[in-house]
Amino acid sequence: MPEHAPLCYRSAIMEDYKPFKIVSVLRNGKAIGITSAYDAAVFILEKWPDEDGPKARLARQILLNCLAGECSAAVARVAFVEAAKEAGIYVETTPRRYRPGSLSVGIRAIPSGDRRAFVRHGIAENVLQW
Repeated sequence: MPEHAPLCYRSAIMEDYKPFKIVSVLRNGKAIGITSAYDAAVFILEKWPDEDGPKARLARQILLNCLAGECSAAVARVAFVEAAKEAGIYVETTPRRYRPGSLSVGIRAIPSGDRRAFVRHGIAENVLQW
């Protein structure tokens, strides 16, 4: 898309992709972020594991319906997440606010006034919400 394209044109094109909140899935041992119904449809049609369960078949149809404008991106996201869970490739992610120095590998000293950190999946997280 040309950079000089009008903002409304760029916005309409992005809407065609049906963006949604990121979903992380595994592909060849690496986490991949899926951020739209379009990306999810490409992934489920071209890069899905060989085992194809009923939720994957349903998600495939829902994703294509979403791209055709027949359902919302939120519905497509739920279907994709359920199919990924069924296939064992869904990566549970919880968004957290970034604060410089608040994330590190292992346990580290936390500034006074904060609670201790704990290790989850090799990354120290503060117990308190920032």
